[in-house]
Amino acid sequence: MSKCSCLVSAVAARSFVECGYAVDIVAVRGQGSFRSAVPSGARLFTFEPFLARQNRQIW
Repeated sequence: MSKCSCLVSAVAARSFVECGYAVDIVAVRGQGSFRSAVPSGARLFTFEPFLARQNRQIW
């Protein structure tokens, strides 16, 4: 996913949170500018713990 797509997703998530909806965001990695763009009130789930247990690298 491109940086622009991630930020658009974060903006959409913020709008839903402000309207009172529960928001879950699923991402392969939750690092860098994307993590800081996730609004408070939204839950961020990543595949990093799963991939670490499977001894797989995230490209």
